[in-house]
Amino acid sequence: MNGEVRDNGVGLPPGVVAGADRPASARGVGLDAMRERVERVGGAFELSSRVGRGTIVSVVLPLAGPARLTA
Repeated sequence: MNGEVRDNGVGLPPGVVAGADRPASARGVGLDAMRERVERVGGAFELSSRVGRGTIVSVVLPLAGPARLTA
């Protein structure tokens, strides 16, 4: 299963995408939590961003069988 979210906004600062060392108080949990959850189930997480051009978050998840949608 593949998914991708794009925006055409201002992009993220280079250190955010590269995972630069920043104090925990200066980091958010959203992107880190997404990456951790995707990798926990054997998926692939990719974040790409260019200042002034926007950001793309891509996720690929393995499926063990037919996908089922639940309400």
